[in-house]
Amino acid sequence: MKPLITLALIALAPLPAQAQFAGRDPADCAAMSSGDVEVIPYEIQRGDSCVRVARRVFGDRGRHDLIHAYNPGMGPPPHRLTAGTYLCLPRTAPPRGSGPAARITALRQRVRSRPPEDADWLPARLGQGVDRGSRVNTLSAAFAELTFQDTSVVTLRGDTLVVVYGATEGAVRRGGTEAVLERGALRSRLGELRGANSLSVRTPSSRVALSGGSAVTTVDEESTTRVSNHSGGAARVSGESGGAAVAVAPGMGSKVRRGARPSRPRPLPDAPDWSADQPARFLGVAELTTVRGAWQPVEGARVYRVEISRQPDGRELVAQVEVPSDVTRFELHRLPPGTYYARLSTIDGDFFESRPSDVWSFGVELGQLMRPGQAPTEEAAFDFGDASEEPQPLVLLPGASLTAPDGVVCGVQGVDPVAELAFASAGDAMVACADATGAPVGGFAVRVAEVTLGSAEGASASLTATRGRELVLPLRVGSGATLPASLTVRGGEGVEVLGTEREGDVLTVRARVADDAPDVVSLALAASEDGPALAETRVTVVEAEAVAEAPTPAPPEPELPERPTWGQPFGASFFPSVVGLRDVSRGGVGAWIAAGWLAANDASQPDRFRGSAGARAALLDRQLHLEAGASVDFEGTHERTAQRGSGDVWGAAGYRPDFGDGVDVLFEAGAFFPTQQDASGLGVVRLVPSVHLSLPFEERWLFRTRQGAAFDLDDSGNALWVSAYGVDARLVGPLIAGAEVSFSLGQEDDDLLVLPLAGASLGIAAGPLVLSIGARFGLTEEAWDTMGPYSVFFTLEAGAWDLERIAATR
Repeated sequence: MKPLITLALIALAPLPAQAQFAGRDPADCAAMSSGDVEVIPYEIQRGDSCVRVARRVFGDRGRHDLIHAYNPGMGPPPHRLTAGTYLCLPRTAPPRGSGPAARITALRQRVRSRPPEDADWLPARLGQGVDRGSRVNTLSAAFAELTFQDTSVVTLRGDTLVVVYGATEGAVRRGGTEAVLERGALRSRLGELRGANSLSVRTPSSRVALSGGSAVTTVDEESTTRVSNHSGGAARVSGESGGAAVAVAPGMGSKVRRGARPSRPRPLPDAPDWSADQPARFLGVAELTTVRGAWQPVEGARVYRVEISRQPDGRELVAQVEVPSDVTRFELHRLPPGTYYARLSTIDGDFFESRPSDVWSFGVELGQLMRPGQAPTEEAAFDFGDASEEPQPLVLLPGASLTAPDGVVCGVQGVDPVAELAFASAGDAMVACADATGAPVGGFAVRVAEVTLGSAEGASASLTATRGRELVLPLRVGSGATLPASLTVRGGEGVEVLGTEREGDVLTVRARVADDAPDVVSLALAASEDGPALAETRVTVVEAEAVAEAPTPAPPEPELPERPTWGQPFGASFFPSVVGLRDVSRGGVGAWIAAGWLAANDASQPDRFRGSAGARAALLDRQLHLEAGASVDFEGTHERTAQRGSGDVWGAAGYRPDFGDGVDVLFEAGAFFPTQQDASGLGVVRLVPSVHLSLPFEERWLFRTRQGAAFDLDDSGNALWVSAYGVDARLVGPLIAGAEVSFSLGQEDDDLLVLPLAGASLGIAAGPLVLSIGARFGLTEEAWDTMGPYSVFFTLEAGAWDLERIAATR
C-alpha cells in the first residue's frame, strides 16, 4: 500500500453556509484605524452593491477599491452584500496611493510584521495595513495573504520574508506593485479584481516582472531564485543588477543564481491528476471527521504540494503540506462541516512547481450522534482537537445512535445500512456510510464499551433479596466509557425499584420484591426511565424468615413552641436615610406590601405617597437571612436625598447566631441599588450595614433596636449613622401594639442632617398574616421638611411560615 500523509489544519473555524460576504464585526473596525485614517462600521442597506456603497459613502463610485481593501475575505466580484451586516470603511476616502501599500487579508498561525523604522517584530493581525518598507515574515507552517492597493494578491508560504513597497499613486493608476522577497516562497495572483495588474518582485539574485495571472517565485538558502509562471502574460526575469531579461511564458520556468544570468526557460512539470473515485461528500460527527484523498503519481516528481482551501480560487487555506513523491494519499481529521476545495501541484527535481491541478471540491457533513442520557435537542460542540494526531475510535456506550443526514445511510459489519444506526453490542466496529446512489461518503471507527453492574462489595459477592420485603442494594457500575450524569435502575418481573441514589460509581438502589416474584429477578441500568439498558444484573430471591416482634415505637418528639410574631409598620417601607425596626425572629419565607402617606410641610408642595413591596427568607435554621424589595413614589417631590429611592431596589443578606433564651441578633449587610438616573432615585449605590437586636421580657413585651450606617459609593461624602429603638406589647388575643423612635445623624447633601422621628402602631397578628397601621411624627423642623410633619403607614405581611418547625412536625 502506498504511504499516507496526515495533514494538519492551519485554520479551524466553522464555514459560512453561503458564499456571500457574511459581514464584519463592528468591533473590528476601530482596530483597523491607523495614522490619520479612522475606520468606522457601515451597515449594509437593502439593495447595496460595492459601487452604490462607494457612491453613498465617498461620493465616488470608483472608490469601491477601498471596500475591497478594508474588508478582506470578500472574494472575487460580484459581491453579494447582506442587509443588516457591516462593512469596515474609512470615514473619508484617502487619496489613491496615500494609504498603506498593502493590507493583510488572510493569515494563519505565526505571522509577524516589522515597520520600516522599527527593530522589533510584532504579531501580525487580520486587516492590518502594511506601509511601504515594512517586512512581513511567516514562520514554519504559517501563511499570509497580502492585498495591494491595485488589488494584486500575493500569498506568503511558510518561512518566507517579504519587504512590501506597494505602488506610488501613478503606479496604482497604471496597475503596478513592487515587493522584495528575501527568502521563502511567494505565490502571486494578479488581475482577479480589475484590469491586468503587474507585480515587480526583487530577490537577492534577480528581478522578476509579472503581468497578470498567477506565478510562484521562490528563493532558497543559496539565494537562488526560481520563477514558475502558471498563467497570464509572460514573466520577464533578469539578474540582480538588471541586464537582459528572459521572457518566461505561461507553463514555463526559469532560475537565477546569485551573480548569474537567468537560465533558459524550461517546461514546468505536469500537475497530478486526482484519482477517479474521489468522493464528493464525507460524513462525520462533531467528535471526529476524516477526509481522505488520493492522486496519480507524476514522473519526475520530487515532492507534491497539497492545498485545501475554503474558496474555489485557493484563498483561505485550511491545510497545506509538501510530501515526498512516494506519497500519493492523505488524511485530514477534524475538519469542520462545510465545502472545501483541494489542489495538487508537482515540484520537480529542480524545484520548479507545476500549475495547480484541477480543483477537487468536497463537502464535510455531520451526522447526529446521540449518547444515552443526551437530550434530543442537545447538540455536541465540534471537537477541533489536534488534527495532526491519528484519531482513536470513538468510545460509546451501548444504546448510542447515529442519525445520518438526509439521503445517507450508515451501517457496521453485520448490520444493514440504515438512516438511524443503533450501537448495541460491545466491541470495535467501523461505521461505513453511503448516499442514495451507493457511493461511499466516509465513516469513522467506534468502540462500544462494555458496562457492568454488580455488587459494590466485589465481583465475587452475590446479590440476594427477601421475598415480599423492601431491600437496599449497593451496586457498582464499571465502564470503559464516560457514564452520563444521570443513571437509573429499572426492575424486571417481580421487583419494583423505589429509588436510586448515586455516589461516584456506586448506586444505592431501594427496591421491593413481590410475594410472587420468581427465584431470580433482574435489575437493568439505564440513563433514563425509558432509555435502552446499559447493563443488567441478577438478584437471587430467598424466602422470608419468621417475623420478629416489632419494637416499641419511640415517643414522638415534643412539639416546638410557636414563636410570637411582631409588627414592622415602619421597617416595611424603604427610605434611604431612615431605618425602621424589623421582626428578625421570624423563620421560613414571607412577603409584604406597604403604603405610606407623608404629609408635606409646605402647602405649596404635594404630599408624598410611597408604595413598597418585598420578600424575605430565613434559612439554615434561621441563621441565613435574605431580603429584597423596592419602593415607588406615586406623588411627591425629591429635592433631598432622604426623600429619594423611588424605583431603587433594596437587597440584604444577614447572619443570625443562636444565642438562645429568645434573644435574636442579626448582622445584616444591605444596599440600595439604583435603577434610574432621574431625581426620584438615588442614582448611586448606598450601603446600609446594620445590627438588629430583639430582647423579650415579661412574656408579652419585646425591646428592639437597630444600629447602622448609610453611605454612598461615590465622592459625595454622604454618610450617616442611622438607628431605631422600640418597645412592643401583645395586648389581647392577636392584638399587638408598639412605639418606635428613629434617629439619623451625619452629612448628606453637603450639609449636616439631624433627623429625629417618633411613632406608634397597632396591629393584628393572626398566624402567618400581620396587618399593621402606624403613625410617625417629625420632632424637629428639619424632620418636618424632610420626612413630613406626620405620616401614616399601612402594612400587610403574609407568609411568616417557619419551614423548620413545619418540617419537624411532619
